[in-house]
Amino acid sequence: MKKKRIKIIIILISVFLISISIYLLRLQNQSFYNSDYICEYDETKAYPLSLELYSDHYYIFNVDTGIDYYAYKEDEIIYPASITKLMTLDTILNLNVSLDDEIVVSYDDFDLMYARNASVAGLTVGSSYTIEDLLYAMVLPSGADACEALERYFLERDIDLVAKMNERAKELKMDNSHFINTTGLYEDEHVTTLKDIKKLVIDLYADEVAYDILSTFEYVTGDEKYYSSLYHLGMDDYETVEILGGKTGYTYESKQNIMVLYRHGAYTFCMLLAEADGEEGGQYHAADVYTILDYLYAF
Repeated sequence: MKKKRIKIIIILISVFLISISIYLLRLQNQSFYNSDYICEYDETKAYPLSLELYSDHYYIFNVDTGIDYYAYKEDEIIYPASITKLMTLDTILNLNVSLDDEIVVSYDDFDLMYARNASVAGLTVGSSYTIEDLLYAMVLPSGADACEALERYFLERDIDLVAKMNERAKELKMDNSHFINTTGLYEDEHVTTLKDIKKLVIDLYADEVAYDILSTFEYVTGDEKYYSSLYHLGMDDYETVEILGGKTGYTYESKQNIMVLYRHGAYTFCMLLAEADGEEGGQYHAADVYTILDYLYAF
């Protein structure tokens, strides 16, 4: 009888210790699971994830509070590819220009597509678009033709858009970033870091027009329709969290990069991934997004 009682006590103690361990583990990540609780993380001490990922860099932070949660190689230099278009967007929205101004697309706006096989939105030569239309065409389908049309518009007004992008980067204290073009096509000195992109994302998130663009999966202007690259990755109907939108980027040198904004509870978070790579043909950045979200929000 005495031995049986001792066994019961041991079992109860074991259950208690396991329960405490689970509670502490959940408490560590409670800012993700409970929207009424803000975790007391030190934003200078982001933690690595215990996951096997295709991406060589990642950074997850709360956009509302600026608090960092998980990061790996967020300070190292990367080639941003079309994530660059977020910088182009931010710069244009901070210039003194009306979004209703119209630009007529010319054949010259497709030079990059022919010269370097850049992605295009498929603008119609001879057609007129507002600057706002072109911003959607630039971000959602990652149109280099829209970048070219916008760059030409500003050049005709004696504004060097790339120079303004670098000025804007300095204003945002993106100290490890330098931009050579508006599109993100590879250049040796066209670089940034995920930590710098965080500053850019927070600035864009605070801008109503930028937020509307980044959180749109489908945009219609006239007879033309543009879809977000995240739509083609199936992120518009992910169920565990509400994916708001984002931006993808790829060049051979940069590999696959992605920025995803998502909401869980009362807060908006950002996931940045860079240099995702695997066998030819895979969407490795998207695979990592799902792996991380499933890991963080499995409960």
